Amino acid sequence: MKIETKYSLGDTAWKINQNKPKVWIPCTFCGGSKHQLNEFVEKTEVTGLDGSKKRCPDCFGRGGNHDFLELEWRVERSLVIGQVRFEVSENKPEEESYMEDSRGVYVHYADTLYPTKNEAQAECDKRNKENDDD
Repeated sequence: MKIETKYSLGDTAWKINQNKPKVWIPCTFCGGSKHQLNEFVEKTEVTGLDGSKKRCPDCFGRGGNHDFLELEWRVERSLVIGQVRFEVSENKPEEESYMEDSRGVYVHYADTLYPTKNEAQAECDKRNKENDDD
């Protein structure tokens, strides 16, 4: 039996992943000025973007909040192949996976690795379009 894999030891590959990107949304009351009042700070009022004066009840001094966008495919990062795995058994389809050189604890499957960043981005665009069509 001859086994051919997509990558060899030392090759660089680009990882794609499906996730929800996190974005920062500035507070709509204090405009992200981060005015925070507690028992150790003199109790003063701040002027919100709407012109009213009060302690910022919305962000509690954080200046805003994180929110998550829709689920999408994105290019995650590049990695160097440090281990190649290929599993063959009677009752399962063949499975090709890789571990990276620098971390060695994460398994990456062949269908999420691409030889260039451009190819990885093209695959993300294709998968995101397929998701939009659903």
